Amino acid sequence: ELHSRCLAHTHMTTAAALVTLSLAFTAPASRLAPPRVSSARMMCAAVMPETPPALESDCGFDHVPLSIALQSGDFLEADQITRDALIKLAGDSAVSRGYVYFAEVPNLPEADLATIERLWLAYSGGKFGY
Repeated sequence: ELHSRCLAHTHMTTAAALVTLSLAFTAPASRLAPPRVSSARMMCAAVMPETPPALESDCGFDHVPLSIALQSGDFLEADQITRDALIKLAGDSAVSRGYVYFAEVPNLPEADLATIERLWLAYSGGKFGY
């Protein structure tokens, strides 16, 4: 019954599914209810560093949107911004096909990759990096 109940809620976020599974071990099955997620995006509490990370770029790329998404704790939006940024940083070919080839990764600007890493580490309290 627990297995079928979990499968029925595959649309839930991973965190919500983990909460449901943990409840199975602490609550009777009759009291098991999936946690409610108020929107499609799950917001997490961002950690505010003492000093904001430097937004350096080798090519003039604007890292402010990523910084804002991470500061607000919208890690799903920040993940999409990061993906889009990497595609743009990889060049016009990557933009036209919509993804980065593994062979293009060594050519990504180091300062930009370091900035993305700093932002993710700073605002996730070291939980997420790139």
